[in-house]
Amino acid sequence: MSNSFFQTRNSAFRFLYLIPFFLSLTVLCYLISPIRPVAVNGGARMRAWYDIYALSNAEDILKQRLDDEGVLLSVASVNRLIRDEIDAGIPSNRIVIGGFSQGAAVGITIGLLSEYPFAGIIGLSGYVPLKEKTFTMATDANKNTPIFLGHGDCDEILPYQIGKLSYELIKSRGYPVTFKTYNGMGHHTSQKEIKDMISFLQEVIPDQNSEKI
Repeated sequence: MSNSFFQTRNSAFRFLYLIPFFLSLTVLCYLISPIRPVAVNGGARMRAWYDIYALSNAEDILKQRLDDEGVLLSVASVNRLIRDEIDAGIPSNRIVIGGFSQGAAVGITIGLLSEYPFAGIIGLSGYVPLKEKTFTMATDANKNTPIFLGHGDCDEILPYQIGKLSYELIKSRGYPVTFKTYNGMGHHTSQKEIKDMISFLQEVIPDQNSEKI
């Protein structure tokens, strides 16, 4: 039986720690965001899943105008690739959706809105970009899907408070979500977070020789 791990992020090479684990997977879909103008950078073109209007503090991010259309277009784009994998014979309940930063925001949104039940959802240093609106569009397909969220308490790009509020929002809607705080970590990953993520993956996608399968 095959597995897939869809990881959405803005640039490559962040997760080299995971190579030994991913060698045991049949398919690793590592998706990189397109290049587009970003308002917070004065309209300069950079890799981004959707436009960003503020990145300074939690209050600004919570109140800012959001690029809803950009988020949903990215969700639709990744969903097409997921559908291709399912059509190719990989069961959706052996697919994990994951991402970092904006990639986490898109990945979490995909998981909550998808018609397919996934094995798990991972969000590292991310948040729920569409906030309450997400749950007006959410399906029940992943209502019982384990969700792993990790965030550094010294994140200088996407404040820790945003990640914690997103966790509380998801939890309040009854999803089985775990939130891990990484002391002293900024807007990046750590070996401890990677270790926790691998443990999560091993729980939601058991080894193919395991008696759980």
